[in-house]
Amino acid sequence: MRKNLVFDIFFFFSLFFLDRLTKYLSLKFLEQRTKDLGVFTLRLVRNTGGVFGIGKGLSFLWIIISIIIFFVFLYWYFREINFLSKVHRLGYIFILEGAFSNILDRFFYGYVIDFIDFKVWPVFNLSDTFITLGILIFIFRFWSERGNKNR
Repeated sequence: MRKNLVFDIFFFFSLFFLDRLTKYLSLKFLEQRTKDLGVFTLRLVRNTGGVFGIGKGLSFLWIIISIIIFFVFLYWYFREINFLSKVHRLGYIFILEGAFSNILDRFFYGYVIDFIDFKVWPVFNLSDTFITLGILIFIFRFWSERGNKNR
């Protein structure tokens, strides 16, 4: 467990550093302008809502919901760490980092810093990407385990 935990903590803080750096750079350089990169645009958006901007202006409610989700996943992670594959642990770490970083945004700024705009999807950030990757890992693991049981 100790070796797994050390790797997971290192991975968590690596993602956290990358996420915080991109949010810092977004606040610093995208305040008054956007940067069109062809496939997507970098554009600063202060999201006071939840997923896809739902419930705008309810930052306190989203802080509470995010904290609950964070601690539920943290509990599940520590309860299962000895039984999880490396990929499954990475799914937990992706979700935990994304939730934690967005909680910090809401707590310190009153909004989540979003900056990646594909123009056909709501503007998002790396934390959102990490959460999505974690969920996709869980879905893939569920389907693959379910498929193995049916054989």
